[in-house]
Amino acid sequence: MERMRRLSSRLLLGGLLIAVLALGVTVGAFMPRDDDFFALRKNFEIFGAVYEELVGNYVDDLNPEQLMRAGMDAMLEDLDPYTAFIDEAENTAMEMAVRGRYGTVGLNVAVRDGRVTVSAPVEDASGYKQGVRAGDVITQIAETPTDDLTLSDVRSLLRGEPGTTVEVR
Repeated sequence: MERMRRLSSRLLLGGLLIAVLALGVTVGAFMPRDDDFFALRKNFEIFGAVYEELVGNYVDDLNPEQLMRAGMDAMLEDLDPYTAFIDEAENTAMEMAVRGRYGTVGLNVAVRDGRVTVSAPVEDASGYKQGVRAGDVITQIAETPTDDLTLSDVRSLLRGEPGTTVEVR
């Protein structure tokens, strides 16, 4: 059974590669070369085709949202430690913090190279005043190692009742 799965995966990925190459040739044939957005459009088409092929035909079930997020995280990881995607839930949480419904140390975090990393401290917030800066790696929050925590867990640990403290290493 395992051998069949590997063979099926190889055939799928081989077919995917052929489909991507054919799509690249097709897109290239119909788009003018002087178009400033040619490469951007071509790469979006290829990325979309790979994404659809994997979600629709991969040997195991995939979570489409998780797969897309992994692709975005990988893309941003190749940049600098200051660039991060802030999803709707994180944005809502930041807005709640600004409105004073709960306290926070004021650190936006992301995962870089498998480690919880500060992507942007909020200027004049507690974390910033304590010297935390973008690119700093958080290894522990309130005696809890961050190795196996999700970003949601990390954000929860960094929040609390206004006026309370939390130790961040």
